Amino acid sequence: MAEEGGGEEQKYDVLQKIGQGSFGIIRKVRRKTDNAILCRKEISYSRMSDREKSQLAAELDILKTLRHPNVVQ
Repeated sequence: MAEEGGGEEQKYDVLQKIGQGSFGIIRKVRRKTDNAILCRKEISYSRMSDREKSQLAAELDILKTLRHPNVVQ
């Protein structure tokens, strides 16, 4: 959900839903600042077990270290 006064949600226009899994949705979005077309992974954290939350945290740690034009920091 968007935060009061402007959060990450307000920086993108949702174009379409690309896919859906057990814990979230992948959406095609357009970044408003430069009109770049990106994919956004939305995770339903509340439906995850502790083990799954730990695996998600490990995945995010890996993604944070990647330097690639197709991975948004």
